[in-house]
Amino acid sequence: MATRITLPQLGEGIEAGDIVNVLVSAGDVVRKDQALAEIETDKAVVEFPSPDDGRITKVSVKAGDHVKVGALLFELESGAEKREPTESVREGERAAKNPSASVAADRERAGSVAVGAGRSAQGPPPPVAAGGTSEVVRLPQLGEGIEGGDVLNVLVKAGDAISKDQSIAEVETDKAVVEVPSPVSGRVAELLIKAGDHIKVGADLMCVDIAAASGTAPEAPMAAPPGPIPAAAATEKPAAVPGPPRAPGGPQPPAADGRQVPAGPATRRLARELGVDLTRVRGSATGGRITIDDVKAFVRSGGMAAAAGGGAGHVPAAQPLPDFSQWGPIERKPVSSLRRKIADQMAVAWSAPMVTHFDEADITELEAFRKQFAPRVKEAGGALTMTTIAIKAVVEGLKEFPQLNSSFDAARGEMIVKGYYHISVAVDTPAGLIVPVVRDADKKSLRELAIELNRLAQRARDRKVSVEELQGGTFTISNLGGIGGTGFTPLLNPPQVGILGLARGSLRAVWRDGRFEPRLIMPLSVTYDHRVIDGADGARFTRRVARAFEEFAGALLDV
Repeated sequence: MATRITLPQLGEGIEAGDIVNVLVSAGDVVRKDQALAEIETDKAVVEFPSPDDGRITKVSVKAGDHVKVGALLFELESGAEKREPTESVREGERAAKNPSASVAADRERAGSVAVGAGRSAQGPPPPVAAGGTSEVVRLPQLGEGIEGGDVLNVLVKAGDAISKDQSIAEVETDKAVVEVPSPVSGRVAELLIKAGDHIKVGADLMCVDIAAASGTAPEAPMAAPPGPIPAAAATEKPAAVPGPPRAPGGPQPPAADGRQVPAGPATRRLARELGVDLTRVRGSATGGRITIDDVKAFVRSGGMAAAAGGGAGHVPAAQPLPDFSQWGPIERKPVSSLRRKIADQMAVAWSAPMVTHFDEADITELEAFRKQFAPRVKEAGGALTMTTIAIKAVVEGLKEFPQLNSSFDAARGEMIVKGYYHISVAVDTPAGLIVPVVRDADKKSLRELAIELNRLAQRARDRKVSVEELQGGTFTISNLGGIGGTGFTPLLNPPQVGILGLARGSLRAVWRDGRFEPRLIMPLSVTYDHRVIDGADGARFTRRVARAFEEFAGALLDV
């Protein structure tokens, strides 16, 4: 009797997913828990297992289909497990009898995934110790939306004995340096990466021999890397800049009906946040599927401006560069993962219609207050800087103008106003600009903010800040006063709609009470998304923040 296999609930709030790969065909004999398909949800790519032994009699889905919970995926005839097994089942049985051969075959198949790892030059894996098994350790999911990174340091070498959870490598992601722990204990048989390699989630890192414990079975070989592997790790091609129509037979342009566009939930979410019409984006993956990189490439190449008819803010498409060496000596330097991420983020920011409003604040009394209480805050482990005070000033302004504490959902025509105040603070580091987030700034005293910001800034400079500490910000502050300048126009930090820029204060002669007085005046500027914020409201918010500096009352801030 055939059993209908439908899509179950894959997680809280997840109502559907996209079929990335169908791993079986009609007529295949499968085992219980054998993966039948790979399904991409909002957050991850998960393998869908067979609920029982049997033979697949019908396949109702194909790669690229968008399916909802309860949709029919397969039909399975139970009790067919004694029939002739398929090649995939035979391979699984051979793997159980000879784990080392299985690992070698798996590593050969996965070679194309390990970008920059030099797999083809490594040769076959070393022999497995007698009585043990060999396991390939792969790069796990390092955080939401992170698809890979650059290897900074390899902390072990071939022959080293390692323990579970021991750090084996340092990988630089878009914003942070992350230590990768080993999921197993054993001895390093072969290193498959080196410092400088760019690797994606799921890439092979090393081969580990795991000696079998006396009287017990060896630890099962890892069939998949810890945590979900984005579909990009195995199926997507490099991002493609939108161009002329493809030749017949290649991936075709998406359908005019936006609901039929082949793209995953994460890609659709990014497109909504950026206001990108997916029907105008050409997909680079199999079947014309649109990836996150395709959306970013569309924005960088000026697709947003072209859709709006060009004009101000147009981002020109990348042009071929001349051979600069014909005019003199040159040096090519690799761009770090962080710098690439900054470039992408700035290109995305530039696609929004931005306006910058300038103002000034008289901080004469505020600076005297800061100098008075700075030693006390320093004893508590903090630094009472103008940036710390600016967090309080910004929160006061956001409470009065909540539209500055929002994001714009262009696809739905909605403004998402946040009921929390997580302030992003730009930190200058030797590696580039990093923007950690101070959460619930409205609920913390000035002393608490000074301590937390000091800790976050130091962790950012040491590249030890976690991915979670870089997410969820609702408004950004950038303070260049310590360097100099009389003002600047900060760019937005999408999907936020506002950012405050602070410049260096200077003494000026100000007419007060019938005479000139020396006053310390600080320039400030607020850049805002003009799709959400009108010019008058932008000016009022900027003045409100300036007034918060001028009317600062330390006693009310629990120093």
